[in-house]
Parts: sequence; structure tokens; C-alpha cells
Amino acid sequence: MVLVTATEEEFLLSRGWLLRDQPFDLCWLDCAHSGWLRTWRPDGAKALCICLCLEHALCLEQGVYGGDYTGAPLPAESLADEWPWRYCSEVNI
Repeated sequence: MVLVTATEEEFLLSRGWLLRDQPFDLCWLDCAHSGWLRTWRPDGAKALCICLCLEHALCLEQGVYGGDYTGAPLPAESLADEWPWRYCSEVNI
């Protein structure tokens, strides 16, 4: 289990992460930790969602540039080529 400080948790909550509920799924970014949900609608596009463990959620949020997630760097240890965003409709959100 990945632990975060109260300050980090408040930061994630302020960014729209649903941390008060049960985990949504396992982290979608190559790890086996519980993941929490975040939805995002980029400039008129279809709604996207992502499910990440707290460590990866912090990495994503700290990499946001100008409110846009598309340029956020992946964690150094990740084997992924991109963040695992999915259309909300694909996962019934």
C-alpha cells in the first residue's frame, strides 16, 4: 500500500481524485496497488478517466503543464508509453 501525507491527499482531492470512496480498481499503470478514479474532459472532447494508485496519481498531477495532462511525464520506473486514460463510456462512468 502506498501512503501519502495529508497534504498530498488534500492536493489530490483538490484536483478531483475520488479518494474518499473505495478504490475503483487496480492501478492501470503497470502496478498492483489499489487505484482511485479521476475524470477529465479535455476542451470539448469526450470525457476521459484514469485509475491510478496514489503514488502514480501524484506523479501525474505534478507533471501537469497548464492544466493539460497530455504532457505529464511518466514515472521513471514505468514501462508504459503513455498514461492509461480511457473513455469514461468504456468503463461505465
